[in-house]
This record gives sequence, C-alpha cells and structure tokens, in this order.
Amino acid sequence: MARTVHLSPASGLATILLHVARTHPLARRSQVDLAALAKEHFIASPPPYQLRQRLDSWCARAGFTPHVAFEISGFETIRVLVGHGLGIAPLPAAETPHPDLVAITLSGWVTGPSGSSRAATDRPPR
Repeated sequence: MARTVHLSPASGLATILLHVARTHPLARRSQVDLAALAKEHFIASPPPYQLRQRLDSWCARAGFTPHVAFEISGFETIRVLVGHGLGIAPLPAAETPHPDLVAITLSGWVTGPSGSSRAATDRPPR
C-alpha cells in the first residue's frame, strides 16, 4: 500500500511534499509515486541533514539512488532553484506560497518504524 509522509506540525514535524517548478511535466499531477522519480534531478540538503538521509533511504527502498544535482542547506534556496526548473525537491510546505512552485503529494514513500521524519527541524548531527 502506498504511504504518504504526513507529520504533525504541533510536534515540530512537517508534511513532506514533492516540490516542482510550475513548468515541470509533473506539475499537473496531484500525486506521484516515488519510484517514478528515478530519472529526475533532485535538489537536496547535504548528506548530514536528516531530510537528505531520509531521501536517500526512501529512494533506495524504491529501487534507485537519487541523482542530486545540487546540495543546498537552506530550504528557501532549494525552493528558488526548483522554481527555476533546475531540479525537484521533497520539502516541508513553505509558510507562504511560492509562485513558481507546485507541491505534489508523494506515494510509495517507505518511512521508519514511527512513519515520521523531522524535516521541519532538519539540522546536521552534532
């Protein structure tokens, strides 16, 4: 059964959605399966960040290694690059809508035993 990552904002967690440029072919879809993204270019946080570790794990479980075109630590910078069509990115929803982005529900995500990710508080380990 397909699972989507839905996390509680009250607990410091956020819903993870796939962000694409309005001009991207996936922008017309309301949902996409993770396995369908195997040939896409991702814009992601660096490997020490929890959201990147989750992305790598989820993609591995879906049968592929994500092609990460850019590694950026700031979510807003990632959104700008995605808006320019330079890649796609799984991110928590922005506090204010970004005019150049479309957020799409992901299915097929394989999460940890708790079914959660700490995307909203994503920080590298100390």
